[in-house]
Amino acid sequence: MKEIQIREELSRTVAEDPNNIDKILKLSHELASLDKNNVRFSVDSEAIDRPADWDM
Repeated sequence: MKEIQIREELSRTVAEDPNNIDKILKLSHELASLDKNNVRFSVDSEAIDRPADWDM
């Protein structure tokens, strides 16, 4: 899907079906992935080391 199509579908979904969080999140993610000026990242909870887990 191209950026304009994603924006239109996202706007339509928010206006007509605002409780469809899964679709809004999916479209938002697709739109954000097209942004070349900002870095996006996510954190995997399994990759986080907690001090209690460290062997000392």
